[in-house]
Amino acid sequence: MRRFLTGLLTLLAFPVAARAAGFMDPVWQGFGYATSRFLLDGALTAVEITLLALLFGTAGGLVLALMRLSRPAPVRGLAWFYIWFFRGTPLILQLVFLFDALPSAGLRLNSFITAVLGFSLNEAAFAAEIIRGGILSVDRGQGIAAAALGFGQRLTLQRIILPQAMRSILPGLANQAITLIKGTAIASIIFVNELTFRAEQIVGQNFQFFT
Repeated sequence: MRRFLTGLLTLLAFPVAARAAGFMDPVWQGFGYATSRFLLDGALTAVEITLLALLFGTAGGLVLALMRLSRPAPVRGLAWFYIWFFRGTPLILQLVFLFDALPSAGLRLNSFITAVLGFSLNEAAFAAEIIRGGILSVDRGQGIAAAALGFGQRLTLQRIILPQAMRSILPGLANQAITLIKGTAIASIIFVNELTFRAEQIVGQNFQFFT
């Protein structure tokens, strides 16, 4: 155990000693980047975009899922068109369109808020299908039994349907969250100061693409 700790401390101390000696190969320089405050702040921005987009996107997805399951055909059609459009067009195109179109409409947002808005609108379309599938996985007899006990539709959904549907919804939303946090790299295209954008700034200065 002592030998392992000694080797680990030597490994961690090598980049410092190498930098002091004026030598740093790309591998060890890359290790230094892993603790760079500049890049860590960019990673934090990516996480913030993910959490906000997941929050707003899931809320919007619930609304869209309920619209898809509603009886009025126009409401179902509107939700279907929204889901079809945002799932069928590239996310990068949606972000660029929002970044260019909103100022033309008189709505000026910074790049971070534009990214959160774009990711939220896109996430809502995917979350809607995940939530709708989870709701449909619940036995219809549950709703009939709740109605027989005098539960209204809202109360039935809140206390009977959704708690049971969560077993199917949560794994899908977890997978979507992983996809979302990886997709935040696309936000660099609209100049969001996140991890990928900051890494590109470093590359623009030292041209060390591999590192």
